[in-house]
Amino acid sequence: MKLSLVLLFCLAALPSSSSASPDKTLVSAREALLSPSIPPSAVLLKYSETAKKSLAAPVTAEYAYALAYAGVAEGALYNLDRALITEPLSAEVRFYAAEVLNAFGLAAASDEIAAPVPAWLKVPVKLPALDL
Repeated sequence: MKLSLVLLFCLAALPSSSSASPDKTLVSAREALLSPSIPPSAVLLKYSETAKKSLAAPVTAEYAYALAYAGVAEGALYNLDRALITEPLSAEVRFYAAEVLNAFGLAAASDEIAAPVPAWLKVPVKLPALDL
């Protein structure tokens, strides 16, 4: 009983990933993604730096989204899989997963897991058609 209370207390003391402000490299990568003047390859470089710093499923899913934006289909699926294994019910993870699935032409699967657009994105970017 005491051990379960200690574990519960420890979990409650952990900072929530949704309440923590994003890392500066993540903010920079997001700004690059939203900028029409920055090519997808440069966006991908910024996101790769962010992905190295975080194991959080939403960040991994967002990196998958950036990979899809840059046309790196296999990398997008790999990172999306990692994010879905870690946090399959996360709204952010589901949003990015739905968008990537849509880019693969899997609209029905995309509709099944769709979630609201993250606040920072406002309007989803147009992903290229992907194929393996």
